[in-house]
Amino acid sequence: MLLTYYILTLNRIMNKIPLFLIVLTGLSASLYSQEKEIHSERLTIGIAFYSLGYDYITRFDLHDGAPKYSGDYFYEVGINFLFPLNDRQQFETGIEYGYYRINIKPLIGTSYIEHISLIDIPINIRTSIGRSFFMTGGALIDFDIANSNIFDNQTGIGVNLAVGINYCFNNGLSISFSPYFKAHSVIPFSFGWGDNRLLETGCRFGMMVLL
Repeated sequence: MLLTYYILTLNRIMNKIPLFLIVLTGLSASLYSQEKEIHSERLTIGIAFYSLGYDYITRFDLHDGAPKYSGDYFYEVGINFLFPLNDRQQFETGIEYGYYRINIKPLIGTSYIEHISLIDIPINIRTSIGRSFFMTGGALIDFDIANSNIFDNQTGIGVNLAVGINYCFNNGLSISFSPYFKAHSVIPFSFGWGDNRLLETGCRFGMMVLL
């Protein structure tokens, strides 16, 4: 039963990945260069800001009379580290805080706002594509610190994917921009009555420096 639940969950989440992210992935992959790009073997540390997108709650037990959820506003901030693995790949981790406002519209009554707050630890592999593009993907370890009485607890293991562009300066500083998709608590540590899952798409702005 659990295996069936996870397969159905992943299938429904993957169907929500925005088309623009898939298209951007294909365009970036087509720019892959056969030239070997040399990366520094030094640790890289940076900050990131996520927003300019959409957050929403998906449910797998929809029934008549269920409230409707729509994203109102969200942002994330974090500190990230890149550890070189080879000339094109890096291990990415860090710690991030996310705040999400969800508009709830019940069948009867007025709409109201509920929020979710998460601490995320990304466990990603970042792969360079050519000299300027990159792809990042992997798992998220989610910790729900809001303890909402409306939504299921979002503590669990999620997934994320991003494709972006990076520009490096001569002084070791670099800036990046990447559209991304995140699905939180794909494998929850607890099961709630509604099986709510937080999904988000948006833009990530990053700044990193070699140590």
